[in-house]
Amino acid sequence: MPLFDPFPTLTTARLHLRALTCEDTAEMFRLDTAPHVARYLGRPPSPSLEATRAKVEAIVADTGGDRTGFWALVDAVSGAFVGSACLWNWDRSEARADLGYLIDPSRWGQGLASEALVPIVDFGFRRMALDRVDAHVHPENLASIRVLTKLGFRPAPERRDDPDDDGVCPAVYSLARC
Repeated sequence: MPLFDPFPTLTTARLHLRALTCEDTAEMFRLDTAPHVARYLGRPPSPSLEATRAKVEAIVADTGGDRTGFWALVDAVSGAFVGSACLWNWDRSEARADLGYLIDPSRWGQGLASEALVPIVDFGFRRMALDRVDAHVHPENLASIRVLTKLGFRPAPERRDDPDDDGVCPAVYSLARC
């Protein structure tokens, strides 16, 4: 049975982490085009709802197999979509994957990113047998860097990324399994 079938639902005190679905397209588009979010993405925001729909459909198809874990983060009480997080670029031969996440700017500063990432990283180490999780972050995104360091991630100077669409080289933070 594939690792992501059925897709693992995770919970925290305030969040329900479930599989991203096509019904999340409008919320993903809203986050992807929010100016405060887009400035750190390293790529242009989605040009249209239709482009976001195609991206979400590709994510859903990719998540259905055994390659990517992409969670929608929803408020456990209200059910409101508050962001997304993923383990992707899974390299089984090196036992590593990349971590990505977006949080609704209206929910920044509430500790939701840290809260969501703990069970996701734990899933990566326990269920995916990862030895290392890497996060690629815009070097000016100090809030995201604080989230990562709070979770134990450390700068990985040996890992270099190519410049993003804005000509910025993302910083790489890594967490090794204990």
